[in-house]
Amino acid sequence: MVDQVGLEEACSERVNVALELPEVARYLLARATLSARALVDEGLVVRDVSSRHRNFRVEIPGGGGGVQLKQGNSPDTQLTVAREARVYQELKTLDARFTDLIPKVHDYDAERGILITELISDAEDLRAQQIRTGTFRADIGASIGEALALLHGCAPPDVEAGVSCPLPPFLGIYQPTLEIFRNASVANLQLIRIVQASTELRAHLSRVKANLRREALLHNDIRWDNFLITEQGLKLVDWEAAAYGDPAWDLGSVLGQYLSSWVFSIPVTGSEAVANYAQLARLPLAALKAACNACWTAYFVTRQMASAPAAQFLLRAVSMAAVRLLQSAYESSQFSVQLTSCEILHVQLATNILARPAAACSQLMGLPMRETQ
Repeated sequence: MVDQVGLEEACSERVNVALELPEVARYLLARATLSARALVDEGLVVRDVSSRHRNFRVEIPGGGGGVQLKQGNSPDTQLTVAREARVYQELKTLDARFTDLIPKVHDYDAERGILITELISDAEDLRAQQIRTGTFRADIGASIGEALALLHGCAPPDVEAGVSCPLPPFLGIYQPTLEIFRNASVANLQLIRIVQASTELRAHLSRVKANLRREALLHNDIRWDNFLITEQGLKLVDWEAAAYGDPAWDLGSVLGQYLSSWVFSIPVTGSEAVANYAQLARLPLAALKAACNACWTAYFVTRQMASAPAAQFLLRAVSMAAVRLLQSAYESSQFSVQLTSCEILHVQLATNILARPAAACSQLMGLPMRETQ
């Protein structure tokens, strides 16, 4: 699975010709991914939505579907696109149920490093869905738990042959490398100083780091933008960071995303007591507990976990949720000169969870420890 050395060798031999917007339709015709009828008769629309990668959305109006093209902009991103293509290919061989969970792959041009997948045009990402509805849906939480359990339970036994998952970003933030300072904002530096100044927080992060496992294939980029809600169900996209690591990081990232969404929905003005935050949040805490509970229950049942190991796993996942809260605060402040009240609240909540993960399970997220059957 996901041979890192093989991918690097393949990328080093690639003819890296950047795909440009005027070329996209002609390129798809040449690859037989697009019909001449779609180009001439069906009003094809090509949009450049590039960011970290070169990305193009090819839309066919009137229900004709479409495709999405992704190509790396640098040696590093070329490698991640190659990894994503390999992961899509291998997931379907591991379990047929992934066919409905991941985007359909139309083609992968290994020579130019271009991945062509279906365009999921009728979807709404989970962040947008929560904002629109003003709540967390328990049924979606259950679908997420089932999807992660499927992924973590189907990894082949030769885990040592796979790409190692890099350290979750914030576990080592109290000992930052020079690379971090090249892109850190003033607010990012404030956050790093807060973590460095807290002996308690540094000790908790060191403990979580020491307990990391390497047990399963992870998606490794869990964020609401990568969960798409369609009429057919849940889709999990953007698998370029997939690697072998600790499944508690994936599940903890889901729990951390729920908590982060809830915290960001609190109108922190400084005039209200902290005790009133739960009542002021636009996204209800009761719905958060129901969604987290549904996610964990589905994960626990689908993976057929024994009670005692499940309880320990959940505590590690909740600690990972705290790490994901710190990461969310960092990502939110990447272009700021001052940490916001909500971002500081992320740090405080993360510290409290790391200090008392069992209490966070029951009191904050409504999660059963499952110590007995």
